[in-house]
Amino acid sequence: MNGDLYIVDYLKNATSIYVAVIGQDGKIFYLNPSLSKLFGIEKDEPFENFSIESIFPKFKLENLQNAFLSNDFPFFLKNIELGKRTKIQNTVYLNWDVAFFPSEEPTEKLSIWIGSISEPSQESLLHLQTILDSTSESCVLMDANFRVLAFNKVANLTALQFHNMEIKEGEDFREKILAQNRQSFENDFRAALRGETVISENELPFNKNKIWFECAFYPAKDSEGNIIGVTFTTSNIDQRKRAEEKIIANERFFESVLQSQHEMICRFLPDTTITFVNNAYCKELGYPKDKIVGQKFLNFVPKEQRKSILEGIKGLSKKKPTQTIRHKVITAQKQEKWHEWTDMVLLDEDGEIREFQSVGRDISDLIHSQANQERFRTIFENALHEIYLINPDSYQIYHANNAAVQNLELSVEAMRQMAYWEVLRLDYRKSMISKIKGLLSGVEDKIICEAEHVKSNGKAYPVETHLQKMCIEDEVFLVAICVDLSERKRHVASITKQNKILRDIAWIQSHMVRAPLANILGLIQILKEEIKGEEHQNLIFMMEQSAFELDKVIRNVVSKTHIVEQLEKEIKN
Repeated sequence: MNGDLYIVDYLKNATSIYVAVIGQDGKIFYLNPSLSKLFGIEKDEPFENFSIESIFPKFKLENLQNAFLSNDFPFFLKNIELGKRTKIQNTVYLNWDVAFFPSEEPTEKLSIWIGSISEPSQESLLHLQTILDSTSESCVLMDANFRVLAFNKVANLTALQFHNMEIKEGEDFREKILAQNRQSFENDFRAALRGETVISENELPFNKNKIWFECAFYPAKDSEGNIIGVTFTTSNIDQRKRAEEKIIANERFFESVLQSQHEMICRFLPDTTITFVNNAYCKELGYPKDKIVGQKFLNFVPKEQRKSILEGIKGLSKKKPTQTIRHKVITAQKQEKWHEWTDMVLLDEDGEIREFQSVGRDISDLIHSQANQERFRTIFENALHEIYLINPDSYQIYHANNAAVQNLELSVEAMRQMAYWEVLRLDYRKSMISKIKGLLSGVEDKIICEAEHVKSNGKAYPVETHLQKMCIEDEVFLVAICVDLSERKRHVASITKQNKILRDIAWIQSHMVRAPLANILGLIQILKEEIKGEEHQNLIFMMEQSAFELDKVIRNVVSKTHIVEQLEKEIKN
């Protein structure tokens, strides 16, 4: 059937009125050129391939059939949707107003469909424009064919700045997109048509510079939730990006500063989970960074010290934001080291503890040095002999040990007010000062001499003094070790007395006892010559042998005096 017979010429050629001839079964017999073009129907494509339902998916055919039966014409439909065509860009046009009229052909039950795309109300347009202009973003609403449906002032100003031309409704917006970005624009646009939201950040050239924009594509939907186009927005984020770049640069700078520090630096959460460490920390513990970050730092601490460390951390607050603690750590090589850490709380916006930052140093050498100093101090204080630390410039006593306190019967505080020579008896002071000057000038490395110290009650006692220079904690001191000779002197005197007695005994043996013995030996020789009897001769022989033995004992006693004399020489030396 040739449906255009029922259409007057001016409707056939109308550009803003869309006309169709439809049968009672909904089959289409004719579409005027405007409606064919809207659907993208080729001239040689038969109309019979379409029906009213393909044009209006929500249209109920029974409504048209009822109209034919009751001859209820014309009847009208307002604000209905035009169907989708798969051959074109799946477009949906809204706000259709349609009128159905019966044909004048009595043998055919046909209706003439006359429709137009009704313009939105001025109030709706004003409301839409107000919404668009209320945002600081550039906003453009496009249909599925990239045609501009609406835009705001910011979008128009942006187009003027970049392209020196304004945006116009109905134009293809791709003309406003830079050539190098056009393909990615189309890809993101089509993704939005599929229901995706696409947001990207792009650095675009402008006046020999580059400006950062955030570009967003949002699906535009009708009241029924159907996608009818795309809302494209752009925001100038150049200041934010430049600020971010500065922040990143600053972070990198501070990171480099932190990493170049010799001190160990770390951050950890309230449960001691490590969130940051610098290179010095990794080097000290002997682990790479990825083996430390995420671990609890207590895992590197001996178990017996963990409780006290946790108590210290729990004691930190806004009122007490810092603490300094010392504890051991265990390195990757299973070596124990001593660390000193200064912990500081980092608060969030609500004033709650967010995490802790800590700066530490290895104090193993210091701890060992302190232990050595403690051992030295113990030895110094409890030594059997008097020890004095003396200022080499003023001869002032800097410190004295317990033996000096006991022997001099003076307190350490009292001795610190004295020069060393003041503890000496007067007749030893001058020679001692001279010896000290020789030691300080380098003439001698060490001095050993005898002198006498004077107690607080004025009583003197002999000492053997050993003087030498010594460096203690980077300071030069004179160290005097004084051995109390009182007991030794008493022993020497006792030995000397005993030796004198032995010498006297030897002298008596040698001179007073031996002379009579010599006479006896002489008389025995006479008796041997004068008395001839065998019995008498035996008696005389026995007397002679006893005299010889007595002479041998006397000679032995006299020989011991040489040993005594040698001992006396050694004692004097």
